[in-house]
Amino acid sequence: MPREFVYRGRIIGVEVETKEVKGKNMTFEKAVRSPGVRIIPYKEEKVLLTKEFRYELNDWDYRLAGGKVVDTLEEYLPIREDENKLNDAIYTAVQREGKEELGLGINSMKLFKKSTCGATVEWDLYYFSTNDFVENENNPDEGEQIEKLWISKEEAIEMCKDGRISEERSAVVLLNFLSQH
Repeated sequence: MPREFVYRGRIIGVEVETKEVKGKNMTFEKAVRSPGVRIIPYKEEKVLLTKEFRYELNDWDYRLAGGKVVDTLEEYLPIREDENKLNDAIYTAVQREGKEELGLGINSMKLFKKSTCGATVEWDLYYFSTNDFVENENNPDEGEQIEKLWISKEEAIEMCKDGRISEERSAVVLLNFLSQH
């Protein structure tokens, strides 16, 4: 049976699919949203993080810069099944978010890790590393309050461990990255 959406919000939809499992039809639900990108700029044993006011937390949060690949579910669905269009949108998002949040002109980048959320939630995060960039002033979107901070490798590791980097997927990926560099 084909997949169908039973709910479509601006960012998230709920998709259902019925599959035959061991001779019995079973219905599976999945929350779907556009993937996100995160950027790991590094140089001279330091990583560039942001200190950003997050309205959903009503507090400041240290994080890897990044954002949504596209802003809405309706923008995501047409590129979801087309690998070339999705990859183009991902690379465009890295360039856009690097410029907006960090003021970086990224000359080259490397996919470090794709993190999947789980079986019932489709929200992949693509982590890109770069040490080939030009630093300029950042230009956050309206309403965003973002400071950029060069943090030593040792301090970044501590920030991941003590929860100052509260997006746990990003903290784990950053720990893995720093252990290799």
